[in-house]
Amino acid sequence: MAPNLSELKKELASLIWEQLHGQRVRFTLMAFSGDVRPWRPELVEPTEEACRQAVDWLSQLTCHGGTCTLEALQAACGLGGSEGCYLISDGRPDSSCGLVLQEAERLTARKDITVHTIAFHCRDRAEKEFLKKLAHKTGGRFCCAHEDAKALESLASAEHWESRLKDGQELAVPLFEGDDLRRLGEEMNKLMRFQREAQGFRNILLEKKNREVS
Repeated sequence: MAPNLSELKKELASLIWEQLHGQRVRFTLMAFSGDVRPWRPELVEPTEEACRQAVDWLSQLTCHGGTCTLEALQAACGLGGSEGCYLISDGRPDSSCGLVLQEAERLTARKDITVHTIAFHCRDRAEKEFLKKLAHKTGGRFCCAHEDAKALESLASAEHWESRLKDGQELAVPLFEGDDLRRLGEEMNKLMRFQREAQGFRNILLEKKNREVS
């Protein structure tokens, strides 16, 4: 995580102000490496002062030690009144993946809390699969932040992609890994298929009409 920590801090600071403060969502933050370091031991209201303090706390974080995902989940699920947890990681936990998945299921079964996971600059397939399973185990969503963002940029940069999609032309939709964008890609592929089918029916009707006229 160390090479990408500055980028993560910037993204989290934007999230705090734009999402948590803007939508009045109570929150806290936890850093986890060799141990779990909470910003606040309970959920706090997203006041301007609290958000400033949270961003200041983020700016002082450094990477060290391992990846104590299990302990971080236990701490997050132990917060009173918590409904959701967003776990951001770039790799596998120190504990066995199977143990973490079992504990996540146990922790979330006792209270109404969902764990969403975000793979941040995570290049190992097994590590991504673990984070995906962790989210799905609790009814949460998986996001592959860096890779999906690059894929989305490549799609957006495709020449006249909106008009091509509207006209039913072939468009190479990237293979997104995150749940939300993967569903978007599936819907885009469905749209192109339906448009091709509709164009085929239209051509058949026009051909039939032309034969009748002639």
